[in-house]
Order: sequence, then C-alpha cells, then structure tokens
Amino acid sequence: MHKLIVFAACVMLACSANAFGQSTADKDWRSSITAAESITLAHDRTALTASRGNDGMVVDGGLVRLSLRVPTTQGMIAARLWLSPRCLLQRDRRLVAMIPGTLVNGAGYYEVDVAGYRGFNAAAILARNGYCVLAVDLPGSGESDHPDDAMDLRTADVAAALVQIAQPVAFLLGVSRWDVYAETGTATSAALWLARRSDVRSLVISSPFYLRFGPASAAAFDPQLRQILAVSPYFPIDETLIAPFFGTPSPAVQSAALQAILGPVPHAIPTGATFNEVAEVPFDIDATTGEFVLAFPIVDAAPARVDALLLQGSPDFVGSESGTAALAARYGSTGGGQARLVVIPGASHLMRFDAAYGDGDHSAVWAPILAFLAAH
Repeated sequence: MHKLIVFAACVMLACSANAFGQSTADKDWRSSITAAESITLAHDRTALTASRGNDGMVVDGGLVRLSLRVPTTQGMIAARLWLSPRCLLQRDRRLVAMIPGTLVNGAGYYEVDVAGYRGFNAAAILARNGYCVLAVDLPGSGESDHPDDAMDLRTADVAAALVQIAQPVAFLLGVSRWDVYAETGTATSAALWLARRSDVRSLVISSPFYLRFGPASAAAFDPQLRQILAVSPYFPIDETLIAPFFGTPSPAVQSAALQAILGPVPHAIPTGATFNEVAEVPFDIDATTGEFVLAFPIVDAAPARVDALLLQGSPDFVGSESGTAALAARYGSTGGGQARLVVIPGASHLMRFDAAYGDGDHSAVWAPILAFLAAH
C-alpha cells in the first residue's frame, strides 16, 4: 500500500487559496514554507527531503525552489523542484522534468539568473507560466553522486534515474503524466527513451543530436581521445572548451551561463553517456558537409509515443539541421507520437542564451515552447 506523508507547498497553498483567494495565498504559502525547518515528501521507499540552509528553500519573485536528494539505482541524485501558486492552483497540474545538455555539469544550466534579463532562467520561466519544474543533476554531475565507473553510464541509465525522481514527485503533486524538456546530445537520447513511456505527456528538445554531428563536434570522434575516454570516468570542462558553442549572448549572460555550465567543483562530466555510447556506433564523414554520420541512431525515435517539439538553430555547426530533420521524419513512426520542427534562422546551438532569440516568454525560443506545452 502506498504511504503518503505530505508536508508540502501544495497542501499549504490549497488551504490558503480557499481561505483568502490567490493573491493572498501567494504571500501566505511562501511564508509558511520558509518558516518550516524542513519539508519531507515520502512515497513508498522514496523520501524527498528539502532542508533549510544555503541551498534549501529559496524564495524569489513568488517562486519557491526546494532542493532535493533522491536515492536511485545510480546513487543519490540532486534536483531542484520549482513551485509557484499558479502551478499548484492548476486543476490539471503539470510537471516538467529538465535534462541538462551534453557538456553540462548540473542543472544549474537551467537556472541562470542575470540582472536585467527575464529569459535565461528556464526553470523560472516555466514556473511563472504555471508549470511545476524539476531540474535534475544527472548521475555523475553537479551535486549528485559521482560513481567511479561513470565511463559505463549510458543514456538508458540517465533516463532511468530521471524516472526514479520524477515519478514520486509527480505522484505527490497529483500529476499523472509529466513533460520532459531536454537540450543537445546526451539529453536527446535520454529524452527519446522517456518518449516511449505511458506516464510521459510531451517532449521538448532544443538543438537535438540525431544521426549527424556537425564539424564543431569533431573532437568526439577523435580516435585517440576515444581511447582515453573509454577508461576515464570523467572528462574535464573549462571556459575555453565551452565558449565556442555560444552564439550572440550579452557578455553578462554568457559569463553567468558559463559558470552554470561548469557547475560545482570538480568541473567535469561523466564520459559514458556523453562520449563512450556514441563511440560504440560506426560512423562515416559526409564529404560535402563535413558532418559525422552515424550508421544508426543511439536511440531510435520511431517508438516514441508522445508528441514532441524540436527546436533547431540555423546554421548549426555543432549539431546538424539535416540530422534534426531526420529525427522529425522518423519520430513516432511506429509509436504514434507526432513531432513538430521549428527552425530558428540565426539562432546558435545554445539558442536559449542568444540575446536576439531567447530573452523572455515571447522570444523566438520560448514562444513556441510555451504554446506547445499549453496545447498538450
């Protein structure tokens, strides 16, 4: 029998909303949470605990962020659950689980705050628009456990860990089917695993990798580097490595985004799902485009059951426009899911940080995302 202990924002907010209306509830529920020493959510054997402290409960602009540590088959996984009165007052409550990108050390990548800008904290944008948000540090990254055998991690392991976090959180929030948001390589493959699940509602992928990698990804196909990474659990990252992936962000945004991507010390990412799983697939080089073409996809998109939104910048020298088009064509062909492809001319691989494309709800990046989620 499921045992449910909920001392959580949703209960407080529901009571406050009934008694005072939504505007008063906003103030009341935040003060109730911050007055508590801890919030514990328990479902079966999974306990999610957020404690007060340096990164426990954060109140910002009407939003509350709870820092969680969840036991999974890949060790303890760190995550942040973003809540708002709007997301909790929804009759059909929604939860968006966010998978960080390829060279990213933790989900702080989705929580970039820059003074004077509204568009670069992806978790906050979704929360303000009525979605509960779960930003997850993948196994071996951020504040999650760092296994010694991270060279053996695969995207199926990443997807399984995400499920073990999202399922109990969704259950406690009363969400029957949750949404997935992903960006770039490792996240694309993990998201495609999740798109086959009956408890997933929709999928958004920005700058996907599927079958083709752009010329700027050449290092991932270098045979000498591949030999080293095959026996190395972690790959160090620094600003010199990351900076070329940006397009046209403001200096302040790029600086904040770089720090978020590097994450906590040590600045390193697991090699398994990022590099070694790709190295298991034979490839050729397209003589015309210089792209690296896999013999078969890391995860087949055909069995996808849920609808997907695919965002692709153009030109993209890191990923591949034709690769993303192939993903859209293949997506759900046996599973029934439908994919919508949106190409944004001028946007970079990290389009969410581009000054002209990613700042705010009505930007070229966020407008289609929010419209797609609302329609599903």
